[in-house]
Amino acid sequence: MATSNLTEEMREQVLSIVEIVQQNVVGALESIAEQAQRLLPQYATEFAEKLPTATQVVDRGFDRLEQMLKTQRDFATKVAGGFTPSGTANPA
Repeated sequence: MATSNLTEEMREQVLSIVEIVQQNVVGALESIAEQAQRLLPQYATEFAEKLPTATQVVDRGFDRLEQMLKTQRDFATKVAGGFTPSGTANPA
């Protein structure tokens, strides 16, 4: 088996394991959330309703990370361009 095929197969197995673990975590969190809704006093849930939803927090976090990653990519591209002799750069 070629190294690239072995590497690809391992990558796919790792991703499959990650997806399974993520599904289990989501299931556990949903169960915890259901139990919390039943057990928490009313004032706690009223306070929680004033907060952003978990989905909103995740979306905002990833939006910021996407912006940061774009900035880092632009910076790395400019730095890499500094190592390319003038007039020989290949546009991406």
